[in-house]
Amino acid sequence: MSTPMTDREIRLLDFHTIREKLTYYTVTEAGKEKAWSLLPFSQIKEVTGALQKTTQVRRLLKDSLFTHETVPDLRPHLKRLSKGGSLGAEELSAFILFLQGCEHL
Repeated sequence: MSTPMTDREIRLLDFHTIREKLTYYTVTEAGKEKAWSLLPFSQIKEVTGALQKTTQVRRLLKDSLFTHETVPDLRPHLKRLSKGGSLGAEELSAFILFLQGCEHL
């Protein structure tokens, strides 16, 4: 089990700078939020696992159509759908754009 780092350790690592740099490379609002919420790993097993996942995703995204401009934030639309709501043409277009990007993964 991982031991959480203290605020002091996080400051010593200048982890906010790492978050800023990581956030720059995210392509969705959800990704930005996830990047800002990350904390450093304290166990080597966690680090190696995360590096393996990162390598796999980078390979998938290398030739994809996903960019900062083309990935819409679908969370509000999904929330509306989960409550039984419906989507208009603009919201449906956001899903189409996303799915077109997925097609090339």
